[in-house]
Amino acid sequence: MTLDTEETGYKPKSLSHEYKSKYVDSISSASGVETDMCGHIKKYIDDLDDENCNALKTSFNRVLHYIDELKSGPNYTYIIHGCKYLYHWIYETLPKIEKYETDVFALYKKLLEAACAMLELTQMYNYYIKNLREDVFLKHKPLVNLYEYYLELSPQNSCKKATEFVQLYSDQINKCQGALSDDFCNELEKFKIYYESIIQTKNCPGVEKTLPSEPKYKSSSTIFTTTASTILTPLFLFVTYKFTPFGSMIRSRISKTKQTLHDVDKGGNTIIHTYERSNRNSRNMPFNMAYHSV
Repeated sequence: MTLDTEETGYKPKSLSHEYKSKYVDSISSASGVETDMCGHIKKYIDDLDDENCNALKTSFNRVLHYIDELKSGPNYTYIIHGCKYLYHWIYETLPKIEKYETDVFALYKKLLEAACAMLELTQMYNYYIKNLREDVFLKHKPLVNLYEYYLELSPQNSCKKATEFVQLYSDQINKCQGALSDDFCNELEKFKIYYESIIQTKNCPGVEKTLPSEPKYKSSSTIFTTTASTILTPLFLFVTYKFTPFGSMIRSRISKTKQTLHDVDKGGNTIIHTYERSNRNSRNMPFNMAYHSV
């Protein structure tokens, strides 16, 4: 995996870097706000007065142009992941609207819905974004932070934020246990490669140079093989025992063993009965003991 080199140092080819570039571009594109934008926004945010709507127009324009940038991507998934990152970048720029003062995420989703409708992406929004919870979006916040830490670590001879990077990465990678095809975990693995590549060139005392990898679990094929073996082994033994010459030989040996044990048991009982009879007879016999006089 290669790294891009710029005047400020290395820039990772990660989703967070790619999406951030598109967000910066969208800010430039959104500099001119259309005059009739409020009419469209009010269709999706109930009881929105003109003052608050005017305050929202800049944020909405950024959302609109950002998603429009993402439409050039390969599929809907690319747009959906991009919206997860956007939440953190636009959070601080959203105006304080009383109705959404304690639920900024709800306001953000309203802006997403309005933007997707204008870009003819309503079906995608309804199927893939509408029902997403805030914790799904918040999950990507550490990736945004890792990217910022990485930028501060990138310049030559800089160890700034290295400790914070290692700590944050280590905390997050443990959340990837058993996760399959997860963009969050895939991004963490990319940051591991970028970090280890750049930290080897620096003298940062007391800082880990190798980061832990995602915990690995048994593959589905291994689990299937183990389960199949557990189920099929008893069946194989049963068929072998019942329907093969080898099974006949085993049954014959078992039969002989049982007969031997029966004979031994029978003989043992005979000995016990003989002993009991002898013991009873001995108890019935009178003891005639003669003492010699002195």
